[in-house]
Amino acid sequence: MNELVKTQWDRFTNFKLTGDWLYQVAFVYLVTISYLQTSTYVDFFAPSTLHRLLFIGLAALAFKIFFLDRHNLWSILGNVLGFGLLLITWRTSHDFMLVVMGTLILGARGVNFRQIVKLYYLVGLVGLLYIIISAEAGVIRNLVFVRDTTGAVRRAFGIIYPTDFAAHVLFLVLADAYLAFHRLKWWRYILYMIIAGVVMWGTNSRLDAIAILLIIPITWLGQRAAQGHLVSRLIAGFYWPIPILGAYLVIIASYFFTFSNHLFEKVNHALSGRLQFGHTAFVRYGFSKFGQPVQENGWGAGVGAKKVVTDYFFIDASFLRLLIIFGTIVLLVVLLIMTKISWQSIQTNDYALASIMVIVTVSAILEQRLVDIAYNPFLLAFLATGTASMMTKEKDIERVHS
Repeated sequence: MNELVKTQWDRFTNFKLTGDWLYQVAFVYLVTISYLQTSTYVDFFAPSTLHRLLFIGLAALAFKIFFLDRHNLWSILGNVLGFGLLLITWRTSHDFMLVVMGTLILGARGVNFRQIVKLYYLVGLVGLLYIIISAEAGVIRNLVFVRDTTGAVRRAFGIIYPTDFAAHVLFLVLADAYLAFHRLKWWRYILYMIIAGVVMWGTNSRLDAIAILLIIPITWLGQRAAQGHLVSRLIAGFYWPIPILGAYLVIIASYFFTFSNHLFEKVNHALSGRLQFGHTAFVRYGFSKFGQPVQENGWGAGVGAKKVVTDYFFIDASFLRLLIIFGTIVLLVVLLIMTKISWQSIQTNDYALASIMVIVTVSAILEQRLVDIAYNPFLLAFLATGTASMMTKEKDIERVHS
């Protein structure tokens, strides 16, 4: 016992604060708080309490960035411009979400990305299971919604809205697919299909269920491309411009949407009115360089379903939200980040992040969670290290010695 105490004491006295350690602690803290913000656990906190708690994690990240990271002229300039843009868009849009994601991206310099995703997966899986159990046990509200057009029952399982729950599941599956990318087998794909079916049954979130199913062919092609199959490489080699193409299509389609166009009307119906409300956003607000406050009116979510909504208005597509709420500069920066991550993944012959970014793009076309750290950790790969899989690194070593 004395030896054990001495060992622990030596570890404590010899502890050295590193940027990597501090980032991981802050990351777990921020993801945990952000997860709580998406659940009905918000009932237990006074208004803005969870929002204020985020500043503790952000302060830790700022300390890491300015005092523990090694810098050159370019990294200093990048941090200054990055924080400047975050502060400006926060003040102009009155939306704090981008500050959290942006600070995490800037702070990820020198941190192993696979470790970040492992932490996200662990915190997300444990957190979501805990929230589900809490909801089923009656500790927190378990909201249930009914789709007006079909009468389908939509359960939120302790999250503030059914589609938010489905999105949590989608990004957890993405994290699993990334971590196991070169070891994905048929049984894992069957598991993903079962998960998609459960999501559809429980939440009636069709788009998220489809996105989960899309993981299967996209990662399969990416796997084969990494293994050197020519046709798969020709296809997966064009994964990198998909974020730009996706953003362009949803913005153009929303801008020019009209009910008089039969094709637009069909697509709008399939996307649950997303083009219609995107067009309304352009009419009401337009867009600017640094964003603006946008007043949205949804179905109630965490406060319970509203029985009467006379002027429903919500911008679902992340790319459109970035353009209208945060401004054109932020949209271009985010597209640059996504494209760079995909391009680098392809250039290293890994294809894992490039494949993941295709599904992230699909989600961003349909839903609003691209820059919410409670869902999406993959933008952090922009400045993090170790984005290529161990298998890819082993192949590179073999090529060097051959």
